[in-house]
Amino acid sequence: MIIERNMDFEYNDDGTVLYRVPLDAVGEVVVPKGVTELGDDAFRGCSQITRVELPEGLVRIGVLCFEGCRSLKYIKIPKSVRFIGEFAFMGCTFLKNIELPRRLKHLGHGAFESCISIESASLPGSVGEVPQWCFNGCVSLKYVELGDGIKSIGGHAFLQCRSIKAIVLPETLKHIGGWSFCECDGLAEINIPAKVDKIGSCPFAFAKNLKKITVDEENSNFVCVGSALYAKDMHRLVCCTVGCEGEFTVPEGVEHIGSGAFLNCAALTDIHIPDSVTSIGNYAFEGCRGLKSLTIPPSVTDLGEQAIERIK
Repeated sequence: MIIERNMDFEYNDDGTVLYRVPLDAVGEVVVPKGVTELGDDAFRGCSQITRVELPEGLVRIGVLCFEGCRSLKYIKIPKSVRFIGEFAFMGCTFLKNIELPRRLKHLGHGAFESCISIESASLPGSVGEVPQWCFNGCVSLKYVELGDGIKSIGGHAFLQCRSIKAIVLPETLKHIGGWSFCECDGLAEINIPAKVDKIGSCPFAFAKNLKKITVDEENSNFVCVGSALYAKDMHRLVCCTVGCEGEFTVPEGVEHIGSGAFLNCAALTDIHIPDSVTSIGNYAFEGCRGLKSLTIPPSVTDLGEQAIERIK
């Protein structure tokens, strides 16, 4: 069924803003030419729509616009679109591929959250960031292209994207948010580009097959030694790969062990901490079920919440 403009669509006075599509719409919906904006919640909950045709000239897709359109299989975002709101496509469980316009300026957080069938996604550098929660729960996502110009990956951006086997981070990247690649089980290795100057807590937590983190040799902020990521000056241990096994010795001179640094490193048996360490972050050793030996030296004056309580 194709719904035309005169069949219960709700518009503003001049027909440039589509406010609402009826919840009982079924099959294919064609948004007419002349519409430049899809309002917040415009298609929200239209669970029987399978295909949407959008007109060139559309500029804005509102907040929660297609949330809950769980039967939607096809939508092509026009080149003219510059704004996609928060949680715009959340829960569109049949969408498989998404390609965003090269001149898109704003992509809201959680835009594709819980789109469990998405297999590939391409984000242009013009958006500047992968917003937080953007692909959270996209368990089928395999291929991601991040354009040059992207400077930040927000917290939880790729949480539970278990099918991603490789991702190339752009050279323009400066910030990797906390928990951003949490539970990305398919990742075996990842390279930190030269310009990255900030990495949040637990960026690769529970990524159980991650064996190797590398850092561009021109990066002046971070360095990888063995299976662990450190601040360049070696005063802070950021994280250890989940795949780390056996004994691990924190190098002398490290002063701070970051939050979740050894989170879920279940194959570690012994961790040796030097007297140079003065602080240990929250849940630093949580999930280290195989530990036989761990001694917190008296130099540690700041022990984070649940740092050792839930080792087993």
